[in-house]
Amino acid sequence: MKTITKTTTVTTERGTILNMTVIAKRGWEEATEPVWVDESVSFTSKKEVNETTIVLEANGQEFTGSFSTFVPDKYKKQGVYALFANKIGLSKNVYDSLIAVVNDAIKEAETDENWIEYQALKAQSLKAEEEYQRHHRAVENMMSY
Repeated sequence: MKTITKTTTVTTERGTILNMTVIAKRGWEEATEPVWVDESVSFTSKKEVNETTIVLEANGQEFTGSFSTFVPDKYKKQGVYALFANKIGLSKNVYDSLIAVVNDAIKEAETDENWIEYQALKAQSLKAEEEYQRHHRAVENMMSY
């Protein structure tokens, strides 16, 4: 599992200093939880770790949450482009600066070898399931005539 921590400081158009810390974790870890396979239970499996924590400090207060570009019209009229944790309004320039750091942290965390391998296995499993469903539908269609 790979954990990446990035920090940045941005000054808003009104002069407020925003300090942001991003912690991105990607990978998998062994977890003890029941997994049923052919009517028997196993207690060790791989658990996907896909976590991104964002903490934004403004005027001595810390807010933990995420960004949203869904902004009510009354805030849009004031120049707000995005909200953080539904508490802090951000202009487009400030949002673009902050989201770039978040995306960089996520991208770097996703270079973990275990994460890449796990995602490939998930994609392979999904492809096999889709192929099974396609074949199943074809057999059902063939039998219904």
